[in-house]
Amino acid sequence: MLNSAGAVRVTIPAGTLLYRVHSIAESPETMLYASFRLQTALVEELLPGLPFGNDGRRHVPERVLRGKVLTTLRVLRDLTVLQVQTPPTGPGQCDGFVWQSELDTPHRTLALHVPGAVIEAAGPRIELDDAGDHRVISEMLEPYRVEVPRPDDAPLVFVNYRSGDDTEVVDKLDTELRARLGDAAVFRDRRSMTPGQRFPELLRDMASRSKVLLVVVGPRWERARTDPDWTGAEIALAFQHRRHVVPLLVGQRLRLDPADLADDVKRLADLQYLSLRENYTLNDVATVVDELIVRVPLLKR
Repeated sequence: MLNSAGAVRVTIPAGTLLYRVHSIAESPETMLYASFRLQTALVEELLPGLPFGNDGRRHVPERVLRGKVLTTLRVLRDLTVLQVQTPPTGPGQCDGFVWQSELDTPHRTLALHVPGAVIEAAGPRIELDDAGDHRVISEMLEPYRVEVPRPDDAPLVFVNYRSGDDTEVVDKLDTELRARLGDAAVFRDRRSMTPGQRFPELLRDMASRSKVLLVVVGPRWERARTDPDWTGAEIALAFQHRRHVVPLLVGQRLRLDPADLADDVKRLADLQYLSLRENYTLNDVATVVDELIVRVPLLKR
């Protein structure tokens, strides 16, 4: 069908599946970009501006994959979109626009108005930076001569604490986090290290690669500092490698005082924190873990 300006109108029937690559940390959008094929969605997101290397392949940087997922969507009602030559720069009179992908010809991609496009999630999502999903992504992009880095096997959460502080709460947090995220997703030194491992190297490696460092600060945290200060070193490494650091204050304590902290971890005192009340219960621990997972998008599965 043609509109008054001669542009072609295209109907996307209810029930159509669409595929979208986007950041886990959602931000407000005026348009929702998606494609009719999994491969096209990946190509449209990952390949713009990516040159071929000397080996004749495109190499996707790890930072491009970090925090992104591929989701399947289902259209809930018939949508009317305008067929255009190039991606739109502003809103139109229909539900969106559709055009031929320059990177995956002759397949099409589209942009839909939000919330005008009525859609729902339809199936599990694929995490682009997850080691378990690496094979799927690699196979889909192989025909395009694209090389994607293999994600590391670092845990989602590193539980950082001082052994002379409140270790009972660490046990409960570790148990609750593992129940939600899985054993391999949570690193806690005494449980995660095996006999014979060189613990300094392992602690440094895990603290620098884990996505989230949860710093458990109890009532004796400052007094429990040892020499060498492994706890402080783990926090400093997480900052150095730009990991997400979350302080958890336990009991009747106030915010951390920068004067009590070494120079390389002073910024810990400025971070938004979670808190766990004195005389906490298992329900309180579960609530804190709920809040952590909800408020830190990196932990959403």
